Amino acid sequence: MAIGNSLYTTNDQLDASGYYDKIKPQYDELVQKKLDEINKASGVDIEENKKKVEEIKKIKHALASYKTVKTVCIVFLVLSSLGSIAAFISAALAFTPILYAVAVPLLGLAIFLICVLASKKRKSSRDDNQNRLNQLLDECTKQMAKLVNSIDSFIFPNIIEKVYSPFDFERMMKINNEWESRIEFSPSRSCITYMSGTLNKSPFLCRKMKNVDIIMKVYFGTSSYTDSRGRFQTRTATYTHPAPVYSFVNRFEFLNDSAKELKYSNDKKVYNFKNKQLPMENKDFDRNFYCYRNDESKFRLLFTLLAQENIAKLTKNLKYKVIKYDTRTQVSCDNFNSKIWISKWDFSSYDYEQFEKQFIDYSKEIFNNIYALASPIICIPIYQKFGFKNLSKKTIDLPSIPHVTMVLYNFFHFKNLVHVSTTTEYILGAEISIKKTYGIYDVTSNSFLGVNRVAYVNGVAVHYVDYRPLKKNVKLIAIKCKKEINQRVITSTEFDKIEQVIHGAIEAKVYADFLYILVPKTPTNFNATKINKILKVIS
Repeated sequence: MAIGNSLYTTNDQLDASGYYDKIKPQYDELVQKKLDEINKASGVDIEENKKKVEEIKKIKHALASYKTVKTVCIVFLVLSSLGSIAAFISAALAFTPILYAVAVPLLGLAIFLICVLASKKRKSSRDDNQNRLNQLLDECTKQMAKLVNSIDSFIFPNIIEKVYSPFDFERMMKINNEWESRIEFSPSRSCITYMSGTLNKSPFLCRKMKNVDIIMKVYFGTSSYTDSRGRFQTRTATYTHPAPVYSFVNRFEFLNDSAKELKYSNDKKVYNFKNKQLPMENKDFDRNFYCYRNDESKFRLLFTLLAQENIAKLTKNLKYKVIKYDTRTQVSCDNFNSKIWISKWDFSSYDYEQFEKQFIDYSKEIFNNIYALASPIICIPIYQKFGFKNLSKKTIDLPSIPHVTMVLYNFFHFKNLVHVSTTTEYILGAEISIKKTYGIYDVTSNSFLGVNRVAYVNGVAVHYVDYRPLKKNVKLIAIKCKKEINQRVITSTEFDKIEQVIHGAIEAKVYADFLYILVPKTPTNFNATKINKILKVIS
């Protein structure tokens, strides 16, 4: 891959089911259509941008040459000075005529003066070039602003959803809520974002989770002193203190009814069943993907000879962690350190050709990475024949907790969510407190304040950071709105009107058919009349 570290070396390594070749061309076609669509909407004059960028490159090259000349002049000045000193010493010791001692510094001075005069002229030219460069960068950035701003973190996942047999937002929320009771949310973990779709008639979610672990961090200190014999000595000491470490993990979660009672995992920490585990027919499968399972016959129903062969190829260079219980299978990969979601900051702000290349490269990488997470599922033939049938048909009127935390992380300003004294990252949790025609969620952010401390260990000062836990609680109101206003921007005038209805409102966003309003506490006398007033503001 051109960007980041792909999980693949070759496509055929993962193409055991032929699914890759089936959906990749559809995806590439949709990516090109999306690029054409945002190009047209932005109104970027591509040819004009190319000409200006070419001029930018030439000016940057010229500015770099100025630095080279300046460096050469400084080096020559140093060398001529050293040569002059050497010539005087040599003349003083009668090794060379005095004429050389005079000629060398005079020659160096003459060349230096020429360089200074040339430098003044070049400085004027350099300043002109720098001003022109700044002007061009400003013009190109403004020209590209609308195009770059059209990029959000869901642009490629949304395309993948179309390729993976899409379903609407309401159904996606049903799946979220159905799984929600099985997903643990705590002060140490929350959902940053996710995408959804169906794979072989079975629904999936691809989640990006943010975790915090408390580790015992080791701090070092040194102290110097002179001993009784006058010798210089150094003492070292260590001090251990708890510290938070934040990390991200991408998880692929899949629902299927096949072998519902089967539980298995290739992680011994998850399952360690006492029943005898018989060797599988494919030795590479057992070597790369040995699983602890509760039912041998049902395990072999899933992992046929073909499935074993597919998994053995897949896990040759990749280390997956797979957990299955009931109808849900969760997949993560230790090698997985590439992108799934992006932002506009990942793209060139002024160069269209670079933007276009990044757009295509990211699209390929993100597709391959999501496909990689899905591959342990794709490799099982029985999943290609039988879909998931037990999806709840009840209507879900309110966003799920993972969806709420995703909206908060991606669309609300973090300063409105975290404690004012926070010096670290933060984890968001949410819980619905009022569930009517609208929803009010209790939102809690957990973070830390880092305080610099000194511990003395055997007389040696060790500087360390003492992390104190912080919490902040706010409320989030979710109101269902019309689909045609999906993901529109709330203007300052509209927000002022919303604040007149809900006093103390902090921030408001519209995303996926819902209006979200952040408030410091549950509003009093919040009723249908106030909801209608708010909806009129944004309709």
